[in-house]
Amino acid sequence: MTNVTIDVLILLTQNLPIGTNLALLHFLWMLVTGALFPTRGAIIPALTYLKDSLAIRQQIGDKAGLCATLFNIGHIHLQKKENQEAISAWVTVYRIAKPMGLAQALQALSDLAPNLGMPPGLDGWEKLALQIQEQSK
Repeated sequence: MTNVTIDVLILLTQNLPIGTNLALLHFLWMLVTGALFPTRGAIIPALTYLKDSLAIRQQIGDKAGLCATLFNIGHIHLQKKENQEAISAWVTVYRIAKPMGLAQALQALSDLAPNLGMPPGLDGWEKLALQIQEQSK
């Protein structure tokens, strides 16, 4: 980080009350992913990092980690207005999590559905998974 970046971080965080770790975490995540200055890019290209993580999780067979990584990749695509890629990542999460009963991933998808204009729960994800499967035939 440059001295200017460090100075800005100090300025932004010096007046935060103690116990705002979550707010600080969100701020740092926005800084790392480039959300604060989208025209300047991220300090660490988050999508590149997550794709590397995805490859490692595939190699070691970490299905729960694979779901978490794909879920985050979906959010980055959505932030970049790449809706099809986001949906594709989340449907892949659904396809992995459903047969294994990965409750955390399934709950995250269920919670996400209404924010995307889908009915609450997992029915919308099931329909999307079937539609994508039919289109790929």
